[in-house]
Amino acid sequence: MKGKKLLSAVIIILAAVVVCETVYLAAGSGGNGAYEPELSFVGDVEKAVSLRYEEGRYLLSVARTEEDGNGERDAEAAESGEAEQETESGNPEECAVHSFTFEGGKHRGVLLSDVMKQAGIVSDASHIYFAGYDGMMSSVDASSLGENYLVFGANGWEVMNEGYPASSNVKAMEYVVTVADDPAEVPAAVNVTDDSGHERVISPGTLFLENSVSSRRFHGQSEKGGQSVVVFTTDTWVQIGQERLQLDKNRIVRMSDGE
Repeated sequence: MKGKKLLSAVIIILAAVVVCETVYLAAGSGGNGAYEPELSFVGDVEKAVSLRYEEGRYLLSVARTEEDGNGERDAEAAESGEAEQETESGNPEECAVHSFTFEGGKHRGVLLSDVMKQAGIVSDASHIYFAGYDGMMSSVDASSLGENYLVFGANGWEVMNEGYPASSNVKAMEYVVTVADDPAEVPAAVNVTDDSGHERVISPGTLFLENSVSSRRFHGQSEKGGQSVVVFTTDTWVQIGQERLQLDKNRIVRMSDGE
């Protein structure tokens, strides 16, 4: 009898441990206890878009200009490199989640085409690049999107492209970048002169594909209780001729000589 009671007590304790662990993991996966990066959609799109995962939901946020509220850009401002302030527009929108089978496994995610409709592809002739934190990058034709799914899970943000070569499926994604085949069709494109004296048209998407340079910048120093901390930030830009260009979501910013 005592043995049965002891066994019952052990089972109850183990069950309690399992429940507590499940609750802890669930809290972490909802963004309350674990860092879950957003997936940014940048380049040659009408509106900057970001996707995040929270408690089983995929939430889409759209950045719009304060000036006109609809994401449209002023061509002269884009040409001069003047930056327009962008803010997140309202509450994030919950995306439709689809159940699908991919490479023998069952998954749930959102269609890339649904997100791109919200972002708005500027040029019909474009390619979409999937860029990972590790430098891995692949692309698909924007005009032939079908069963292309975005999933957040153990591999971070992952794209699963049904019917495409396996090399198109990038894990641990940081950006989804739309690149117009002809940058001259993009209103936010700028004209620059390269080292050979040739004038080039650079769109936000094509700028992403250029080789970039990064440098550390002293940001400040503070003290507390006798302890001193020095803070640095990182500037990243593309050098074309005499121009230093930065990508800011779906626009190009010209850096001044003092930056």
